[in-house]
Amino acid sequence: MAKARLRAERARSQTLRKIRRITMIRRVRTFADTGNLVRFGLSLVLAFALWAWVTNENDPEQTYIANNVQVEIRQKAPNLEIVSPLDVVEIRIQAPRSVIQTLDPSRIVAWVSLDDRTGPGTATEKVGVDVPRGVRTARVTPTEIPVALDTLVSQTFPVKLLSPNDLPRNLEVTKSNVDIDTVTVTGVQRNVERVAQVIVPVAIGGRTTSFTAKVTPQAVDENNMPIDSITLTPSTVTLSVDLATRGKEIPVFVQCGCTAAPGFQVLGYPQASPSTVLLDGPSDALAQIQYIYTTPIDTGGLTATTVLNDIQIETSSLPKGVTIDPSVVSVLVQVSQQVSTRTFEDIPIQVLNRPPGATVTVSPPTASLTVEGPQEEIAALTGSEISIVVDVGGLGAGVRDIRPRAILPPRVQYADAPQQVTVTIVLPPPPTPTATVAP
Repeated sequence: MAKARLRAERARSQTLRKIRRITMIRRVRTFADTGNLVRFGLSLVLAFALWAWVTNENDPEQTYIANNVQVEIRQKAPNLEIVSPLDVVEIRIQAPRSVIQTLDPSRIVAWVSLDDRTGPGTATEKVGVDVPRGVRTARVTPTEIPVALDTLVSQTFPVKLLSPNDLPRNLEVTKSNVDIDTVTVTGVQRNVERVAQVIVPVAIGGRTTSFTAKVTPQAVDENNMPIDSITLTPSTVTLSVDLATRGKEIPVFVQCGCTAAPGFQVLGYPQASPSTVLLDGPSDALAQIQYIYTTPIDTGGLTATTVLNDIQIETSSLPKGVTIDPSVVSVLVQVSQQVSTRTFEDIPIQVLNRPPGATVTVSPPTASLTVEGPQEEIAALTGSEISIVVDVGGLGAGVRDIRPRAILPPRVQYADAPQQVTVTIVLPPPPTPTATVAP
């Protein structure tokens, strides 16, 4: 009985599902046959258009332009390296105002994928763009950029020590070395191929005793110019330098008669450069030498300050086995013109621009004047070549103090200005009018 009841319920359930399916099919056919489907489609289009209009009115679309955007490289093979700067691009995006106002420019990314590049060379790659959610359109300019690649290589070079160029004369390097013999240079092939050698310059830097220091090796080309965009491993090495003192520094004095050309004089005492030299040799011989002279120099024809080069050191009296460094020096000789002074007394004071008919009195009528200039010219100067004048042009009657002006020959000047004098100007009386009788 139970099984029969179960089978009857199953049969009834299946019958009901078939009836519902048939009813649904009939409703759909009725909806389509009567034009309801077209009306439904139009309703959807109108609803979407209305939604878009309302949205644009409330949140209008705006444009944002990102300029000079750097292009990101993606999926580059590890054995390749970019060897030239990538072009920048412009990205123009459109989005609702609410999106533009909260836009983070760092999330606007331009990129190129190099997943298909397997070797060196230059090729044009398409630029892709990543933008934040809410952006409707994004355009990039240019759409393609050239990308140059080169193979990443490594090469081992021996380390070469360079002699110091700042070593004092009284020091010598007895030994210098670094803690490794070679370094590995890594970079793109075109740069590594330019490496001629890896050097370590030895710089004394004012030290006077042996020292150890961390230094940076340098990769240079055949012209000893540093090469950029490469990596050296290790990046630093340990430099050890042993220094020893040698010889004895002594001052250099100049042998000089120290007379210049006629009318000129040597100022002070000529100075040697360098002012000291290094003597080297047996210690007992060095102990006896405290200074040294140059060979004599001739300054008799000099008319201006002069540097005399390659003046030999006088070495004839040095003990046997003693050497000198350097053996020549430069000598600075300062020369100036000899200046002489002379005083002229009772020079008459002349009056310039005297008003017509006026009486001009100068008190005192003469003046003294001390002049200076080249010795020979001052010696030959006479009082007739010197004029002392007062200019009364434009002055009215009266008494006033005026400083005279000295008129001197070229290259001669006064040591002290003339003293003031008292000038009295008396103008003539105006003419008396004469009566005229009419005929």
